[in-house]
This record gives sequence, C-alpha cells and structure tokens, in this order.
Amino acid sequence: MSKVSVQLAAAEDRLREDGMTEEMWGRVVTIPGLSKKVVSCVMAATMPSFCFRKGFKQDMRGKEWKLTRDVVGDEGIFKPFLVEFLPAGTVCVDGETMLKYASAYEDCGGQGHGEAMAQDPDRIPTEYEKFSIILPGNIWEDDENYQNVPILVRHDGVWGVSFRRFRRGFNQNFRILRVVNSDE
Repeated sequence: MSKVSVQLAAAEDRLREDGMTEEMWGRVVTIPGLSKKVVSCVMAATMPSFCFRKGFKQDMRGKEWKLTRDVVGDEGIFKPFLVEFLPAGTVCVDGETMLKYASAYEDCGGQGHGEAMAQDPDRIPTEYEKFSIILPGNIWEDDENYQNVPILVRHDGVWGVSFRRFRRGFNQNFRILRVVNSDE
C-alpha cells in the first residue's frame, strides 16, 4: 500500500469516527476544483462498488416507450454517490429543470446503474434509503408522450427501479446519482 493510500485510509477512519456519513462524502466530492484523482481516491476508500452492464432489465421499448436520452458511460465497475441538486430555498422543480441541473455533471448514472444496485441491495448504503434516486442518464417518452426518468426507490424494504413523469416534479426527497468508474 502506498504512503498516500495509508494516509487516505487513516483520514477516512478518523472522519468516520467523527460521524462522517456516505452522504457527506458525496458532498465532499462535489466541491468545485477537486481533481478527478482526488474524487476517485475518496470514492474508492468509502463506497461499495457495483457492476454496470449496458441494456435494461426493464426495457420499456416493449411497452411502446421510446428511449430519448442515453448518455451513460462504459460498462464496468462503478461506485455510486448522491448529490443534492435543488438550490437553497427551492422546494420543487419540474423534470426539465431537474435535467438542466443534472446536465451540470458528466457522470450521472442511468437506469442500468440503478438496476445493478437493486440487484445487490445489501451493498446500497443505508443513508440512501431516505431518498428517491434520480437516474438521469436515461430518459424515456411513454406511450402518452410524457417524459419519464428512471428512479431507484426503496419500497416496503425492497429496492427497485421505477419511472417518474417529469410533470410530477422533484423535491428535497430526491437525489441525483453520480457514478465514479472504478478499476476494482
């Protein structure tokens, strides 16, 4: 283990002892100006990993839906983290506004990331349970021409991917999923 890895591990242990949560780590890695290397090191030290494969377990094209946005990254191992996206004082936004905020990040997860996480629910951080997790890497248009975004939710103790129409809005109970590719 390199000297830097040892120092990062020691810093992580100290922060956890002081009450640092997974959501707090997610905020740390969104600080402007942090290099991707620092973000990757923090994420590697603190978050579980999942395996992303292209394609959908729940492919909505069979229900006459159209995939209108597909900007997810490469297949492989990823580490998830959540970010708040509503500006201070904002209670709720529509889907178009949410997507504008999500577009500020190049590393948003999509439906396949959410499905990978739902397949390995014991690895999902408990801090995530209180949120509906937006997966803006994919957007679907349903058979009534409404835009929908996949969301990862925990309902009755079970994680799963569902879809939310843009017009229903997004409030403080939602977070955007960002992913960091890992070489594990």
